[in-house]
Amino acid sequence: MQRLRRLDRRFLRWEREQESVHDRQDGELLILIRALFADFQGRYGAPRIQRELARKGTSVSRKRVSTVVGCRLGVRPDCRSRSRLA
Repeated sequence: MQRLRRLDRRFLRWEREQESVHDRQDGELLILIRALFADFQGRYGAPRIQRELARKGTSVSRKRVSTVVGCRLGVRPDCRSRSRLA
């Protein structure tokens, strides 16, 4: 019985250490997004990045792009505020 528990603990530790498919895909997506972000000097938001990726053949949702940009890249797009005439 104890041997079974040890094996179970080893399996759970091994499973935690494995990188998920989703994380691997996010890593690949991150490389593409960084390239686009650099090409456009950080002035692209998630909708435009998603459109550019789709145009280049990578199908991904805007929400996933937004998550990868915000959480993984840790950057925010350079937003230029529009001045309003009073």
